[in-house]
Amino acid sequence: MIKRAKVFNQEAAVNIIANKHGLRPISQSFIDGLLNEAGTNLSDSQELLNLSLVQYSTGCP
Repeated sequence: MIKRAKVFNQEAAVNIIANKHGLRPISQSFIDGLLNEAGTNLSDSQELLNLSLVQYSTGCP
């Protein structure tokens, strides 16, 4: 698909990057943050608390 796009779209060919949307591994710590201690999904209130802790620790609003 990338080769075809470069051949038929000369203007965009210089900006087409192979594997731009390649899959990347998801870290275990991220997955652990999505589950509670019982291994089930977080409740809505747990998700909000987890999100606020992440924002506080990273300095993101």
